[in-house]
Amino acid sequence: MRRPLARLALMLLLAAAHPAAAQVILQGLVRDAATGLPLARAYVGGEGVVAAVTNAEGRFVLQAPRLPVTLQVRYLGYRQAAVEVRAADQPLDIALAPAVLELGEIVVEGDEVAEGLMRKVIAAQQRRRAGLGAYTARGYARIRLERDGAIQSIAESAYDVYWRRAGGYREVIRSERATSDLHRALPLNTARIAPDFTDDVVEIGGLELIGPTHPDALDRYHFSIASRRVLEGRRLYELFVSPADALHPTLIGSITVLDSVYAVLYTDLRPARHVVFPPPIEAWRVGYAQSFEPVGDSLWMPFDLEAEGAVTLTADARRVRTVSYAQLARFWDYAPRRGGPDSLFRSPLRIRTDSAAVWADELFLRGRYVLPLTAREAQAHALLSGAPRTLDEAFPLAERAGFWARLVRPDALGGWRLGWPTLYGYTFRFRANRVDGFLASIGSAGALT
Repeated sequence: MRRPLARLALMLLLAAAHPAAAQVILQGLVRDAATGLPLARAYVGGEGVVAAVTNAEGRFVLQAPRLPVTLQVRYLGYRQAAVEVRAADQPLDIALAPAVLELGEIVVEGDEVAEGLMRKVIAAQQRRRAGLGAYTARGYARIRLERDGAIQSIAESAYDVYWRRAGGYREVIRSERATSDLHRALPLNTARIAPDFTDDVVEIGGLELIGPTHPDALDRYHFSIASRRVLEGRRLYELFVSPADALHPTLIGSITVLDSVYAVLYTDLRPARHVVFPPPIEAWRVGYAQSFEPVGDSLWMPFDLEAEGAVTLTADARRVRTVSYAQLARFWDYAPRRGGPDSLFRSPLRIRTDSAAVWADELFLRGRYVLPLTAREAQAHALLSGAPRTLDEAFPLAERAGFWARLVRPDALGGWRLGWPTLYGYTFRFRANRVDGFLASIGSAGALT
């Protein structure tokens, strides 16, 4: 977004009025000690430090209250490292050694073992959330839109998260920076800035999907053990997650759980193929990876989110747009049992903008708490900020050929899909292929039935 020069000068004066000595900015690279390759989404934190996560190039930026400071660096599958930092004049180069995974005996295990484990995970998650009641946190999100491998738009926002059992989520945007508003125009600015995949209901693309730790998850999903290992004394299970039927809005993928506390450590999920999204979304082929960290004595809350895939949007009966969609998010400063001001929950509006805070733009002007752009993103950001794309320039409409081409489309598994027009608020879809056989699903603007 363009801003007047006078405003920029004022912001520079405000930044100068707060000496940098009060905080120390640390930046660096996390890589594999054996291969030298960067590690994306590695955790970097420490006492008094707002924890960071590395970007796709393995790079991070964080703010420490003082030096020296000891940083804790960890990544699933690698040995945790403690790095003492005494100076901030050079970027840090942190190498993590791959962990030796102690595999248990090879045992043929039926689905009942996985279901028994998930029964304990679901019960533990419900107990944690039952005792929570409310919390607040801070968040950062970035949405990147591409076409044919070229970045067309980058939008960032920093926001406060408020959650109450009775009222759900509310979010207040405090800072934002964008090369364009294409994500809203498409629309890809969903009701929640970033979903939590351990919620009972996971909202994606305006549709509510049943989460894998929902109280009814054992009736809606099949769980099976993909791998079992011991990592630094902790026993981890990776579970395959697949829908039990094609009648409910569900997810597919895998989750990793820690059996000592029955907590979810990591999820890699996407909407199942049978799920029908509300118009104008025709297809939402996006995968989501999310990590979880302990908060306090017993809570486990989302630490980050990485989403990537493609979204097809229907413009009319003849034309569609397909968008390559990527989202990154970070969460920190969790405060359990704080639900935020009552005024937020008296309104049905779930996302608000603090105009005064956005105008001041303290976060992006000073580069604080921001997940660093990759070199490719930084180059695109500089180019697009001076010459933003229009919607039709960035994502031109594609014509469909004929009536049946609008209804019948090829399936990825060599079959077909039939999408019938909306009748009385419901959308009917049918498909058949060599793997699934014949399936039918019904969708509406709410949950599927």
